[in-house]
Amino acid sequence: MPDKGWYYAQLEAIRDEMRERPDMLFYYELAAPRVNVPSTIDLEQEFGRLRVYNSAINEMWYASAAIGAGMIGTRVVAYIPYQGGTVGFDPIRQNSAKLRYKTGGVASQPIVFFIEESGQSPTIGPQHGDWDQDIYYAHMPGLKVVVPSTVYDAKGLM
Repeated sequence: MPDKGWYYAQLEAIRDEMRERPDMLFYYELAAPRVNVPSTIDLEQEFGRLRVYNSAINEMWYASAAIGAGMIGTRVVAYIPYQGGTVGFDPIRQNSAKLRYKTGGVASQPIVFFIEESGQSPTIGPQHGDWDQDIYYAHMPGLKVVVPSTVYDAKGLM
């Protein structure tokens, strides 16, 4: 689980953007990302199930769903937890990253893949310890990868 200050800042940025854009969607899996410090941010409660979609544990499916929504111009944030950061790799690489090039620069996608930080610890098994996953994504033409270094950047770069 990421540091609560960073996590709160990122969820606050998503909430603020969803308030400004009534057509924006948020996808996540299993447990709704919410934090109670300094106050509660619960996107599902505020925006409802039509805009905040809870998927089964299937990062591949909802990365693909976000790409499909993005192809018609819908703004989407797909929250991918640390243990699944590379599971949705293939649709992101084959479809999202290449779309602009496949269409000669005509199409783009307003998608943010919010991939939670990861790392090595005694409680995380090797299948969940993709501490270097940002490098995979950073080397894909067509994607912009942001790794914030401060809480302020974490909110500002969302």
